[in-house]
Amino acid sequence: MSRTPGSTDVRWYDVDPCYVFHVGNAYEDTRGRIVLDAARYDRAGFQHAWSGIGGSTGASGLAGVREPGHSQASSVLHRWTLDPVNGRACESQLDDRDAEFPTHNEALTGRANRYLYTVSGDGITKHDLTRHTSHAYETPGSRYAGEAVFVPAADATGEDEGWLLSLVSNDDGEAGELLVLDATEMTVQAVVELPHPVPAGFHGSWLPEPVQRP
Repeated sequence: MSRTPGSTDVRWYDVDPCYVFHVGNAYEDTRGRIVLDAARYDRAGFQHAWSGIGGSTGASGLAGVREPGHSQASSVLHRWTLDPVNGRACESQLDDRDAEFPTHNEALTGRANRYLYTVSGDGITKHDLTRHTSHAYETPGSRYAGEAVFVPAADATGEDEGWLLSLVSNDDGEAGELLVLDATEMTVQAVVELPHPVPAGFHGSWLPEPVQRP
């Protein structure tokens, strides 16, 4: 969509059919192209994940979308690069691991970022988009990590200097935990046992209450 105020122009790009629950980040690169990273499902992967969380894969099955929890499968981190000069979209797979809930250092939202963090049934993965490598922290046993929220260190000078906070759910439905990882090294810094269970897939953004001014 055009950024020009009042413009209603929309430009469409053809891409291979797929489904996306969550986007990692998007930005305009130095060549004026739009780069978008997200967790991509093909048809088979979507049907597997959708039925796994109780959805119908029939014609009416898209009503009332529910978020995927630890049962997601067959979604991979993917990049679309939209070129306004030639009107084409270039598509590439960034990793072969199962991936959902992509997150990043939100100070770089809408700007080029080097790192993305995703979760799967195995744990939390850090993706280096510059070196094209990934490193995972594996959750033990039947514990499933939720969306890993990046919290920058107060004195951070690097993009990945900070922590990842993830609500970990137990497969038996008992109380889960808050897992804190060093986002640079992907090592455990703290584990806080929770007094109540947290549903798998629970996630969101929390904002402070606005200050009431007289």
